[in-house]
Amino acid sequence: MIFITGTYPPQKCGVGDYLYCIMTSEIGKEWSVFYDVDWKLSNLPRLIKKMKCVTDPIINLQYPTMGYGTHLSPHILCLYAKFFLGKKIYVTIHEYSQLGWKGKLALKPLFAISEKVIFTTEYEKNQAEKIAHIQNGCVIKINSNIPSSPQIKEIKDRSWDVGYFGYLRPQKGLEEFLATAKQVKEKNVNAKICILGSIQPEFENYSKDILRIAEQIGVSYLGENTPQHTAEMINDIKIMYLPFPDGLSERRGSFLASVVNGCVIVSKRGNFTTYEQQQSCVFASGDEAAFVITQLLDDGAKLAEYQKKTLLFSKKNVPGSWNEIAKKYKELIEQ
Repeated sequence: MIFITGTYPPQKCGVGDYLYCIMTSEIGKEWSVFYDVDWKLSNLPRLIKKMKCVTDPIINLQYPTMGYGTHLSPHILCLYAKFFLGKKIYVTIHEYSQLGWKGKLALKPLFAISEKVIFTTEYEKNQAEKIAHIQNGCVIKINSNIPSSPQIKEIKDRSWDVGYFGYLRPQKGLEEFLATAKQVKEKNVNAKICILGSIQPEFENYSKDILRIAEQIGVSYLGENTPQHTAEMINDIKIMYLPFPDGLSERRGSFLASVVNGCVIVSKRGNFTTYEQQQSCVFASGDEAAFVITQLLDDGAKLAEYQKKTLLFSKKNVPGSWNEIAKKYKELIEQ
């Protein structure tokens, strides 16, 4: 099998990271990657020529990625591979519900030719079944791109009170995080608050503005590091505050990295929030968040109770390894 993608490490993109984790698993080493940086329609002849050299009989399209932009080249390339090269097509859709009507419409031909359409959450599959009436969907849940620390620290042994983890880019709730952090600092000047995550080149100016505000209110930026070192830093944070504008969901890699490392999660409910998340996490609107976080920090017993819920959620809902995810892909294409 060969995976088509528009982004791949060292480029910074959640889908690229997801694919890299699959490809570096024991099973994933059997597969290959079709990666290109230019997906403009004018480049389609070169992409087709490149596809003609592919010997793998099975293609998996990872969609969407930042590298594709809004171009239709990935769609056309898969259609060409199906009808002119006789390839079997599988499509993995990471955020179907977030696509606009044009994006959803453009996927319909791919849904029609795919052996299976893979989603990462039940909610996303249900949306595709409702809107596009697909009948060949299945779910393979994602794992955290950041590993679990070898030894999960108890809440009382952690150095940082509140943290944020994820890409420093718009629509991730960073402005709300900083507003809440400022209020928490006003209530407790000694509260230790940090931001941990990567800066994507296209959002460098935005990131500089965010980090300048963070510094002004006493929030530390811990930068980015190797996955293992990042896991250790997350493992040293008591509360991970993730105020996603569209609410908490299972597809959020920063959420998964936080739960596998035993952080108590404070976030917002949304359309994608699962029942299991509602039972395991703390939810607060922007206006309530500072009060809720302050109350939690003052109650060690309640924090410890929520950490147990977090770890139980992780055990029941997060795949044990990326090799386990690769195994599900393998089982799917061998059916």
